[in-house]
Amino acid sequence: MKITGTHNQIILSLLNFYRKNVGIKKDSKLLIIADENTDPRVYDYLGKAATYFIPTGNIALHIFKKPAGYHYVFPQSLIKLLKEADIIISPTTVSIYHAKELRDALDMSKKFFSMTGATVETLYKYGAKADFHSISKTASKLKNLISSSERISVFSEAGTHFSAVIQGREANMENSIGSYGKGATFPDIEVNTSIIEDTGEGKIVIDASAAGYGIISDPVTFTVAKGKITSITGGKDARAIKRILQKIGDENIYQIAEIGIGLNTHSRVYGCIIEDEAAYGTLHFGIGQNIFMGGLNRAKTHLDFVMNNPRIFIDGGELVLGRDKITHLNKNIGKIYF
Repeated sequence: MKITGTHNQIILSLLNFYRKNVGIKKDSKLLIIADENTDPRVYDYLGKAATYFIPTGNIALHIFKKPAGYHYVFPQSLIKLLKEADIIISPTTVSIYHAKELRDALDMSKKFFSMTGATVETLYKYGAKADFHSISKTASKLKNLISSSERISVFSEAGTHFSAVIQGREANMENSIGSYGKGATFPDIEVNTSIIEDTGEGKIVIDASAAGYGIISDPVTFTVAKGKITSITGGKDARAIKRILQKIGDENIYQIAEIGIGLNTHSRVYGCIIEDEAAYGTLHFGIGQNIFMGGLNRAKTHLDFVMNNPRIFIDGGELVLGRDKITHLNKNIGKIYF
């Protein structure tokens, strides 16, 4: 690999990732899982940076042949590698976060980092520069607020008007910091919640990006009734997304599974979903599988759709994503700062 200024920036960024986010140890065993559509430079850099901490013999690489649709078949050789590793990183082009074999690995107290759709830029630019530990303090407070709330509503100038019950659902904090037995998504920092499945009502207008598709240039409208998408309208992007969902062949994919609030102040929307959904000032709706995040809907996969400039209301009080701080305009207490 040619040594360049960019090369050095990538290596230095990944050394920081392995130290501060992964918590790699000198005897750690690392498994990198990619597929044939993953940019080889991504897993090469992940492996090269790891050799600064662990011997090459402690690093394994598995490359899937990219399947049609959203399902990877885990061969026995990979299941064996999952059992042997204690750190797993997956820059696959389609998420394996929800695969049974991966969840089984987490049950064995592995650290897992999903890097779905990662590009070389993901490794050192934008979101990778965030102070994950510092932002986690804000995220933790927001998680507690949402966990104790009854309803969430989302509006936007683009036309979104959606509301759902979240009472009794524990919110989740994603902060890209690894812990044994739990998954992380790098460089994502967000707080998300599942909804009570049959309570979601309204319209959702996606105008930023979509998982497995990229940048949205022609807004896509989801009409939602009783928690499920009943129609998808718009132009060429809507038609393409419709085809993607039809190919999955699972009616449960149309369930609104998640509402997530991006908190990474360094991330930007450029068509890489793990970066897009993390971007501060965006909100994303996940559809399909949500068992892993406290919901009840089983589906073949989980896909995220990102919207710009949301107006978010928690129990009727607006959550204002300001430049320097987050404020909840609580109707009973007044302003609460995060």
